Amino acid sequence: MCEVCQALADTTESVSGLSADCPASTLDSGTYRGDNVVTIYFVQDGDDANAADEIYDTSGSDEMESEGWSDEEIEQFMKAVATISNYIDVTFEESSDPDADFQVVLDDNEFSSSGALGYFYLPSYAGDNSSVMGAFNSNGLGWNEDGGLEAGGLGYSTIIHEALHGLGLAHPHDGDSILNGLVEGASPFGEYGDYDLNQGIYTIMSYNDGLYTTPAGLNEGNSATPMALDIAILQEIYGANTTYNSGDNVYEIPDNDDAWISIWDTGGEDTISYSGTKDVTIDLREATLIYAEGGGGYISGADGVAGGYTIANGAVIENAIGGSGDDTLIGNGADNELTGNGGNDELVGGTGDDDLDGGSDDDTLYGDSGSDDATVSSGNNTIYGGSGFDDLDGGSGVDTIFGGSGDDNISGGGDDDTLYGGRGDDDINGDAGADTIIGGMGADTLTGGAGADTFVFNAMSDSFVGNGDTIVDFENGSNTIDLSAFGITSAEVTLNTSSGNTTVLIDSNGDGTDDMAILLTGTTSVDVANDFIF
Repeated sequence: MCEVCQALADTTESVSGLSADCPASTLDSGTYRGDNVVTIYFVQDGDDANAADEIYDTSGSDEMESEGWSDEEIEQFMKAVATISNYIDVTFEESSDPDADFQVVLDDNEFSSSGALGYFYLPSYAGDNSSVMGAFNSNGLGWNEDGGLEAGGLGYSTIIHEALHGLGLAHPHDGDSILNGLVEGASPFGEYGDYDLNQGIYTIMSYNDGLYTTPAGLNEGNSATPMALDIAILQEIYGANTTYNSGDNVYEIPDNDDAWISIWDTGGEDTISYSGTKDVTIDLREATLIYAEGGGGYISGADGVAGGYTIANGAVIENAIGGSGDDTLIGNGADNELTGNGGNDELVGGTGDDDLDGGSDDDTLYGDSGSDDATVSSGNNTIYGGSGFDDLDGGSGVDTIFGGSGDDNISGGGDDDTLYGGRGDDDINGDAGADTIIGGMGADTLTGGAGADTFVFNAMSDSFVGNGDTIVDFENGSNTIDLSAFGITSAEVTLNTSSGNTTVLIDSNGDGTDDMAILLTGTTSVDVANDFIF
């Protein structure tokens, strides 16, 4: 929160079962509610909360009287706490009973000297079902500003923060356990801890609102849901909502300052999408819940915009679509579809069998592990297949393509491309243009296509005798075989012709044993002096 809040109860030992090595464990107060339906009474004008047997009082008065709630304030309060139910097996209901589970007071007099936005009592013990009181400052930052009580506003975020105290969550900076890198007793403002986990984008229980690189305002840029660390401990204690967002969902990244949301998705084929012109990062990896980059989630958002997404641990989002800027799209362990569209994009596929489409302009595609399809339509692109059996297509433009360790299909497309097969038995086609084709290890099938192509061999193991490479369209006087890596001369090369084909045999050390063989199919017209580079 932007100003101090107060959670009123003593914390005890952990109840969540999370390891101390998990940063979410610092939110464990040792208390929680025992039922999964929480009733809320909005204390009326002039009344006291029945649960306030011990009043948090900053002005010297003996009572805190509610000034009453407007219909709009009640509506937004219920909307805010309803977001909690999207993640866990707990629901919230408005009640007219003054002895409801949550008794919430709206006031400003008792907050005047502290500037606090609110406070909330923690449950008294693990499994407590008694009533607790919370109070909110009607004159606090983000409460009365336009949009302050809408998703992304500070008032809306404050409601969720305080309600989570009522469910037993502590701050990450105080109590018996604090985030690594924070100093006990020191101010939590502007102190982010190890891996910058002490900020609102990772836990709404932090006092550092939103994301520090795009500072939050009073009506935008704040967390509008529990975030990944909050969700982890809430689900450990109360159980996960197993039906929320179970269909095919599209999560749109905002183009202007909005809200930070942690995605919880239980099924379907889902997409994070951006349709604007800014550079965007879409990262489909879930929060790891360890002290490392990504421990509190990986951020998806447009550059300079205070709003976007992280993905809660246990949620899987399959697809990402970029806009017309220079985008970075990162996959996960699922079979992802990553679409860059316009701009100079970087697509990283992750460990599944991914479809990567860079779109136009100059893109870089990484297939990683898995059997991936990587395609670009135009531009001067770089594609890395990684491990797995990949289909890689350069499209038009001057492309550089690396096949990796599997049996890959590589197509250069138009223009002058450089194609590396890597390991595996690859099928490489240069298509149009003057291409450079390096099959690498394995029994590769190489097609130059139209244009003056060069086939490069850098090691004798690139084309073993008896299990070597095949060049299917070698043209005398147009194509070239580059053997310059071996330091040999034409004297070490023998051409054997049979059945309309030519076998190139290379004895690199003159011991009478062939070290390398290349089959050229469909031609017997080969000139050692002119068709080879030594």
